[in-house]
Amino acid sequence: MSNAAKIIVIIYLPWLLSMIVEFDPNISYFAAWLGSFFIFYITIFSSLAPYKTSENNPLPVMKPLILVQLIFAGFMCCTSIFYFLEHIDSDTTLISQCQRLSLLAHASLVSGMILKLNPNEYQKNISIRPSMKLILTMCLLSFCFAKLLDYVPSFIQLKYPLQVLSITSTVYVLVKAIATQKIMYAAIAISMFSIQFIESTLTGFKEGIIIQILTLIFISFHYYRSLVLILGSGIFLIALYVLPTYTAVFRKESWINGNSMNSAREQAYQTFFNEESSQLIFENNWEFLTNRFSEIGMF
Repeated sequence: MSNAAKIIVIIYLPWLLSMIVEFDPNISYFAAWLGSFFIFYITIFSSLAPYKTSENNPLPVMKPLILVQLIFAGFMCCTSIFYFLEHIDSDTTLISQCQRLSLLAHASLVSGMILKLNPNEYQKNISIRPSMKLILTMCLLSFCFAKLLDYVPSFIQLKYPLQVLSITSTVYVLVKAIATQKIMYAAIAISMFSIQFIESTLTGFKEGIIIQILTLIFISFHYYRSLVLILGSGIFLIALYVLPTYTAVFRKESWINGNSMNSAREQAYQTFFNEESSQLIFENNWEFLTNRFSEIGMF
């Protein structure tokens, strides 16, 4: 049996187990929920994982099998725990069923990726190193064009891909410049990253900030694995704590009360320094974790 076939057989075992214990919704849910973590381990970290890592061959985190899987399954399969805990005292039969379907989708996605991989190319390390000057130019141009499109409503749909391109290229230059100790490029990239981050705080949406954080984490992982695992996890948890309340207060002050964006942002910041807001922060965060961060309730 080929290595790919072994992986595909193994990753469906958690789903089969969750089906076997279907008679108990809670046990079945946890079997399915933990099954996604099992798939992560088998396909990324185990000895069966397609991408073998070494000191000279680091984990290719930007490959679809890793990046797409972590984003898709991490969001669709792993975040449901909060919704489950919210309803654990009630009938969890449907939640358990949804989690089993999510696990099946996770396994199916990974199966397709595994089948498309060429076993003879597992050990190849193809590295393309584009010029930082070119990437920085791309960053600046995409940022400027995105800003110009604010004044051309007919083409506003083109703004968002340009913003993503600008953010991605900025983070690449930032990480690469720091890793290679190119101070000038690092200074420009830090300035661009700061501008983009500040602009994201004025939109009233969480997505822009989260995209910047995730992009920075994934691109940095290649150069600073241990540091990224520690700091990246901490930063992401802080973002999950801050963003739900920040965006809720910002939208209320700016969208509903009609205050300026800068004033709304200041009000949102002050919320975290007000002891009377602790209950509001808790309620906003729990609401976000159970009904926004986790979308299993939409089933």
